Amino acid sequence: MPAAAEAAPFNNATIRRIIDGREVFIDRREATVEDTANHGQELSTGNSRAEVLFDRRALGFLGNNSLIRLGEDCFRLDRGQVLVNGPQNTCLGTKVLGIRGTTYVLSVK
Repeated sequence: MPAAAEAAPFNNATIRRIIDGREVFIDRREATVEDTANHGQELSTGNSRAEVLFDRRALGFLGNNSLIRLGEDCFRLDRGQVLVNGPQNTCLGTKVLGIRGTTYVLSVK
């Protein structure tokens, strides 16, 4: 299988667009378009939503009041919802889920 089609870990997420205000944060500090969250950091939203580019390979859309943590093997959604399109790994509990180039929504209450 070509490398571009394999699931990839998320080590960074660059903010491409902020929708409905300015409440997007990296490690609880206000972020702006083109800011990047890296391995080990949190990316969160308040009343806003955000379009992000994961490792220049997959697009994500964070809903309002969402929180993701970028990790070595995946990203972990702690709160809210995220729509992801592209090859990526997602952590669900103690499992790592590898998805190859599809679109899905992950939601945590």
